[in-house]
Amino acid sequence: PELDTLLSRLGGSLYDLLAAEYGLVDSYEEQYLEVISPTQEESRQLELPSRAQVVRIRGISADEGGVPFDCFEQLYPASQFAFAFSGSATRQLLPAPGSRDWTVRPVP
Repeated sequence: PELDTLLSRLGGSLYDLLAAEYGLVDSYEEQYLEVISPTQEESRQLELPSRAQVVRIRGISADEGGVPFDCFEQLYPASQFAFAFSGSATRQLLPAPGSRDWTVRPVP
């Protein structure tokens, strides 16, 4: 909740800041991609033609102990989307979100 007060210390990436200030180092990240119909508001914001599809990406970063500490959601017009990825020696897949609840809550 205090990240906005640390912006003046941001000399690199957000992950550099999280590592320096909180000791949070991402050991792995998982992403979930889906092609969906956007809401009316999303269509308006992205200036999409009617019936356009979007790609929604949701991701989680976790530390070495498997504790998630960062999540994100991004939306792209499907007609302008390309995705590249590379392999990894470890896999730790999280279950696909059945409820679509990606709410972030502070850890006690």
